[in-house]
Amino acid sequence: MTNLAQIEARMDQYESAVIDLYEGIRDAAAVVDLIIADDDMPRRKSRRLQIVRRTTQRSKESIALFERALANLEAERRRYLAGEVDG
Repeated sequence: MTNLAQIEARMDQYESAVIDLYEGIRDAAAVVDLIIADDDMPRRKSRRLQIVRRTTQRSKESIALFERALANLEAERRRYLAGEVDG
């Protein structure tokens, strides 16, 4: 059985992961600006932009998973605090 401290530690880990993913998306936006400003061939630019777009999409999907997991952990934490679960 999981105790309250373990739940809160996992919540902290997930929150840190979400922050890291959001920072990655922000960094990807900066990369897009650099790609667009580059004098490279359009085909090469397109390929690079596709890679950034896919990476950003995966980050968004991961964020959604972590946010759902955080919501579940928060619900479990509330049950502990309400005394509904022995820990």
